[in-house]
Amino acid sequence: MNKVKVGIFGATGYAGLNIFRILSNHPYVDLKYLSSHSYSGESYKKLFPSFNTDMVLKTSDPEIARDLDACFVALPAGETSKFVTKLIEYNNNIVIIDLGADFRFKDKEIYEKTYGIKHNCPEILTSSVYGLPEINREKIKKAKIIGNPGCYPTSILLGLYPIIDRFKGSIENIIADSKSGVSGAGRKLSKEFLFCEVNESVRPYGAKFHRHQPEMNDQIRLISKDAPELIFTPHLIPMQRGILSTIYVFFKEDLPEEEKLKRLYYERYKDEKFVQILENELPTTAMVRSSNLCAINICKTSNNTIKIFSAIDNLIKGASGQAVQNLNIIFGFPEELSLTNIPEVI
Repeated sequence: MNKVKVGIFGATGYAGLNIFRILSNHPYVDLKYLSSHSYSGESYKKLFPSFNTDMVLKTSDPEIARDLDACFVALPAGETSKFVTKLIEYNNNIVIIDLGADFRFKDKEIYEKTYGIKHNCPEILTSSVYGLPEINREKIKKAKIIGNPGCYPTSILLGLYPIIDRFKGSIENIIADSKSGVSGAGRKLSKEFLFCEVNESVRPYGAKFHRHQPEMNDQIRLISKDAPELIFTPHLIPMQRGILSTIYVFFKEDLPEEEKLKRLYYERYKDEKFVQILENELPTTAMVRSSNLCAINICKTSNNTIKIFSAIDNLIKGASGQAVQNLNIIFGFPEELSLTNIPEVI
């Protein structure tokens, strides 16, 4: 099988680093290009000695698209849309997997309101696909532009999907409480993310508004137009990686027994290699650390209320691993290729 020639734009952020690490073990990928705005001209191995490679970081040059079959773009919101049209001009068949937010919405107005910036290529939004494989796999297979989901939306949407799909029009309210490790903020220098500021403390943030909330509401409404608006609060906790979401769903009617509700999850995800429905234990971030897994369990707390628990590694299933999962789907590789790391239990 011919190897896919791949580039990574933004190869020195946490997402880019993990994409490189995962693809280093991929038998059908040939890594041809790494870019970095801050470290252009530097040796990747010099910056990250654990990566035994002679590759040198370059500037983000769209002309490189001529030599690539696919590229991962791990840049801040607004950066991808500045040059994606140039990538396509140089190579009309290139697959673009954006780990930023530029292609997660079909409606540019929602995007622009959420991120406070103008979308530079709204005409491309109609052809992009929201890259949550467990929900959009068939669309992903045919896509050239993927909007890789955010980390919080991945944990919450996978937890919610079977229930919202089954009980359309019957849900009264949804509340999601999520806790994330500090790596979710990226590799930026900021006082609020210093060790002494984070350690021994839990902090809510984005209390009035978080940019992932419109993304989740947009996807929930695609499942059920009658679904209520999600109420969401994220929290920063003193650990490196991982997200645990606790989701409360309130219904307008009495629900079936808990075992029947859980069966919805078993049936919906029985063929999914990266979704694990737990029988008795509740999910923890340790269960999924450094893996592409999402661990889920549910419990019925009253006649019309359930709790859903969902855990992912924010850097893998919430970003880089899911991006590689999308690459595998598009190019017809086994979906689990290079993504079968067993979670780190300690």
